[in-house]
Amino acid sequence: MLYYAAKLFWFLMRPEQLCLVLLFFAWWLIRAGRRLGQHLLAGVILFFALLSVWPVGDYLLQPLEDRFQRAPLTTDIAGIIVLGGGEEAELSKARGTEEFNWAAERYMALLPLLQSYPQAKVLVSGASGNPLAQHISGAIVAERWLRDAGVKADIVFEHKARNTWENASNLQPWHYQDPRPWLLVTSAFHMPRAVGVFRKRGWNVVAYPVDYRSFPPGQSHINTNLSENLFTLSVGLREWVGLLAYHLTGRTSSWLPAP
Repeated sequence: MLYYAAKLFWFLMRPEQLCLVLLFFAWWLIRAGRRLGQHLLAGVILFFALLSVWPVGDYLLQPLEDRFQRAPLTTDIAGIIVLGGGEEAELSKARGTEEFNWAAERYMALLPLLQSYPQAKVLVSGASGNPLAQHISGAIVAERWLRDAGVKADIVFEHKARNTWENASNLQPWHYQDPRPWLLVTSAFHMPRAVGVFRKRGWNVVAYPVDYRSFPPGQSHINTNLSENLFTLSVGLREWVGLLAYHLTGRTSSWLPAP
């Protein structure tokens, strides 16, 4: 129930959805002769005007993406954990192919990592983030892609985890006692929450962030792609909301986990 409530909450609070609601509210106020409607409409227009030239989402993503640095490949590890999310599970099933999205680096990083750690055990976890498509597994897409790439490493594919908490929970059977850390691979903006969740579940993990979405502080620049700027803003806002929600529900070791 909590999973579906979280999905509904975010559906209503996404920046594009919220702006749409505000536009309808502004229209209603203007029709009612309220001056507030004009101010509200002007505010939404100014927001989109700013977003059409400046990646506002960078300011939300930068502190998350710079929180953890990549662990050196000389680190002695117990294994590698790759969190799903880089695949387009529904499209892959519909097309009969392996389709990936902006977070494909989560899987791409695995190939060079296996060259550095050829004997490492690998855990890949992920179902579908769509509450209406829970019968589709993202891990299956990764499994087929790695098989087609000729990868023959010792890989476990976990197909049921719908979120980060379930990633860490469903992988518990492979959480054997080993003083060495596990290398955790996920998007850089998602790394603080992922580390916090795995620590809460008793895992010893070190970060290997990939899939950076923002430029480093001081290097943000004009970007006239409104849809891209809106997307990165949505990603950053969602992750900060997720950090707060996971902290309040006791699912992370701290509000903003640190190295």
